[in-house]
Amino acid sequence: MKELLKKTAALWIAVVLVLSAVCLTTVPRVKAADAGSAYLTVELLPFTGLQKNDELQPLGEGFLCGPAKINIVSGETAAQTLMRYLSARGYTAYFKGTAAKGYQLGYIADGDKTAAYQGYTSSAKDYPVKTAKKIELTGELPPLAAAMLGTYGVKWDPEKDKINIKGYLGEKDLTDEAGWVFSLNNSYLSKSLSDVKLADGDTLRVQFTLAGGKELGYSFPKEGGVKTTGTDRTQLIKLVADYENNHSHSAIYNDAYAALGSLTLSKEDVTRLTGGLTNELKELKIYTTTKPASSTTTTTTKPASSTATTAKPASST
Repeated sequence: MKELLKKTAALWIAVVLVLSAVCLTTVPRVKAADAGSAYLTVELLPFTGLQKNDELQPLGEGFLCGPAKINIVSGETAAQTLMRYLSARGYTAYFKGTAAKGYQLGYIADGDKTAAYQGYTSSAKDYPVKTAKKIELTGELPPLAAAMLGTYGVKWDPEKDKINIKGYLGEKDLTDEAGWVFSLNNSYLSKSLSDVKLADGDTLRVQFTLAGGKELGYSFPKEGGVKTTGTDRTQLIKLVADYENNHSHSAIYNDAYAALGSLTLSKEDVTRLTGGLTNELKELKIYTTTKPASSTTTTTTKPASSTATTAKPASST
């Protein structure tokens, strides 16, 4: 009898050990920083020069959220990374689909917005905002942006189309081709953010456009595809973020930040500012990302749908 009890106990111990091993292998631990870091911006380049809250100052030098370095959570999609990034900076994302499938960013809104808006769902439930910020854009479109809209065939009447945006900014605000577009490592991103997982060193730029991305340097050839024609700002964005995370502002930092916030930026200026910031970071012994970003897209990509070729940003992402 004692021998039988010993065998039974040994059998149960073996079963417990097997089950424990299965559980440990099927539920991996996820650490916030185990996948490296990416760089993000939320840009309002066409609005550079507008007044904000009736204050006589530029609107964040072209940024809603300036260049920042953020840890990547293993397994999360770019949509999840973006919503986490926005909530930490006081804003709410409004989207269709889910973070795992068919994600479409329609609006970025005040941090305290929770109700559905224009058929879009608020991210506030899953990504609550601790310190809410507001979006208030008033004034007239800067002359450079207005001139570009005419070049790209976008209707804009400066006498009638006054800018008065409060609470939400996104799909078809101000023009029929307005909305949010995305650049990943200086390439137009035609796929959904739910289909992308950021890798260590990636740079994701979330950009508001009034002309379907064309004023931001994206061209849409008649034969199909998308080409990025704007100056590559990727490395300069990384340097500004690395500097911001580790040191107080300097003259070269201020110059670089202001340049990144402009609608146009020359290659010569990028080279000069990149060199200046790199040297200053070395002198300060501040680490900066030198590893090339992963090549997840090419400079010519096939649009996800026919709407991408007509530059309808809100429905193409």
